[in-house]
Amino acid sequence: MIDDQPEIDTIQNICEALIRNGKLEQEDWGIRKKVLEDIIRNKYYVYYNCGDVMEELTEKLCANREEYLACADIMDASGTYKERAAYLYYEHGKEDKYLSYLEEHLESSSKEYSALITYYQEHGQQEDACRVAELGL
Repeated sequence: MIDDQPEIDTIQNICEALIRNGKLEQEDWGIRKKVLEDIIRNKYYVYYNCGDVMEELTEKLCANREEYLACADIMDASGTYKERAAYLYYEHGKEDKYLSYLEEHLESSSKEYSALITYYQEHGQQEDACRVAELGL
């Protein structure tokens, strides 16, 4: 983490002003997308202690389903935010990408098993729910 508090404060103040403005979605998508790409490529600037405000700004930069899905694509391609991308895919109707993420990461923790079983149960896919449950045993 970088310890240059005046610069950190300036970055945080600018981000907070943009968030409060409430008009980000009116800016050109091309510009907002470049900002998203920069934030994600630089891992939310956590080394400047700006992770929380950058995460909030990221949410405000997207205005519709297509933009959230584009953000998910950027996160997924980064390799760092695949889990967050999967949830954005799910929230915005790309359940196939969400399920693919869960299936690919079953070995990493029980959270993925549980989420996948729950999804299958909620969508009446009992055989798939049982298959995943057996894999977890």
